[in-house]
Amino acid sequence: MENARLTSLLTVVSSTITLSVILFITIGSGIAIEYGLISLLALIGWLKFSYKSTPSQTNTIPKYILGIILIVALNTVRYTADFSQFIYLNYNQWFTESFTLNHTQWFVWMVCLPVSLLLFGGYYLSKRQTVGYFFAWWGFIYFTIESLIQLQVELGNYSSYNHVYYLGLILAMLLFYISVSGILKLIKPKEEEQKIEDYQPLTKKQKNLWSLLLVTYFSK
Repeated sequence: MENARLTSLLTVVSSTITLSVILFITIGSGIAIEYGLISLLALIGWLKFSYKSTPSQTNTIPKYILGIILIVALNTVRYTADFSQFIYLNYNQWFTESFTLNHTQWFVWMVCLPVSLLLFGGYYLSKRQTVGYFFAWWGFIYFTIESLIQLQVELGNYSSYNHVYYLGLILAMLLFYISVSGILKLIKPKEEEQKIEDYQPLTKKQKNLWSLLLVTYFSK
């Protein structure tokens, strides 16, 4: 069991470093710093609270799935608001000179990549694997950062940003609430320690949430 945990730890560390380097070289320092910071905070939280004993799966998975649905909805609003062009024009210094952020690049690197990582992590989370709880930490911290970015864009650029009826602002506030609530659930100590290898089948509610998530993602 200890070897499996160590393998998960080494895989997480090596993968996050590799991803941050790739993003830094390919896109620029902005997204590399964001993903690096998220991964570092997730690693700290995972090692401190969820590495040797697992939090409650029942409380974690619904919020995790809801967070993914909200981030997909937020990115849909961002697409309508031409978010990628706004970010590129106003924060050009965070991108490499050879990289141009258009709708396609934004969709691949800033929508598909994180959502794919979240779905990948959700699979291991549903199986109660050790590494799944790293992705839970990563996901909730990612939701928090993205909601704060959206709030900054919406509130800090009142006249220059296309607010689309402030749907992005509303979704960002909901996402922030879900993410903070999820982090608190991960931090909250359990009354009884649960073994990681004990597999608990998904409840009907969880299956319905996963089905809704997949339909939302693939119909985008």
